[in-house]
Amino acid sequence: MRDSDLLSLLASSKLRRDILIYLESGPKTHSELRDHLGVGPSQLSTRLRELLEYDLITAEKKTFALTIQGSIILNNYCPLANTAEVFDRLGSFWRLHDIGCIPEEFRRRIGELHTAEYIKDDTEDMNRTTKMLLKIIREANEISGLSSIYDDEIVDTILKKAKSGTPVEMVLTDRVVEKMMNDHNKILKEFYECSNYHDYVFDGDIKTPLILTDSTLYFSTYFIDGTFDTQSNIVGHDPATLKWGRDLVDYYKAAAKKY
Repeated sequence: MRDSDLLSLLASSKLRRDILIYLESGPKTHSELRDHLGVGPSQLSTRLRELLEYDLITAEKKTFALTIQGSIILNNYCPLANTAEVFDRLGSFWRLHDIGCIPEEFRRRIGELHTAEYIKDDTEDMNRTTKMLLKIIREANEISGLSSIYDDEIVDTILKKAKSGTPVEMVLTDRVVEKMMNDHNKILKEFYECSNYHDYVFDGDIKTPLILTDSTLYFSTYFIDGTFDTQSNIVGHDPATLKWGRDLVDYYKAAAKKY
């Protein structure tokens, strides 16, 4: 019973999309789908019948699988759905910040942040974001970053990790390097005494400062008025989110010089 078009079918039900996404890894039984998605048998059966009707999945020998059409639809629809979710869930962040600060190719991939969270300081905890970042750094097995600002506490925490043997790779703006050479030369020398520390100098602005570890992406950007936001950040742990962050670091690294 086709009482809606295909786009409406997917847009109106997260469960339908989640079924297709789970089937992307291979055929699944009804019980495997039910356990993974955490839904009741009746609700799942209804959604499966709808997907079968649109030829997005097949049902053979008590297993369900994506059709070629279903795979094509999934691969083209999910980026759109994820992008919409980013602006829906994190809308208050993007309304206040200059999304144009993010390089164009990464704006096009913004949907990869759809599982990330918007974290900000509040009246009950004015240092919430800083404490979270320091905890992320302390627990990291490896650290990469982009920096256009200098913060004593964050730098000291990263230095301690570098001294402990944690691999650290930073892309710094020329202004940050100049500040370290002029005002914090001793700290800079301590970094260079660590063979596991590497940095690169970017000649220009980096308006998406971030810290990327083996498990977390933590980043912010500038307000629309051009000032940097020190009190709110985007934090994510999903593999797609981490890849977005890794690729952004590599983007600036490729345009920087080894110091």
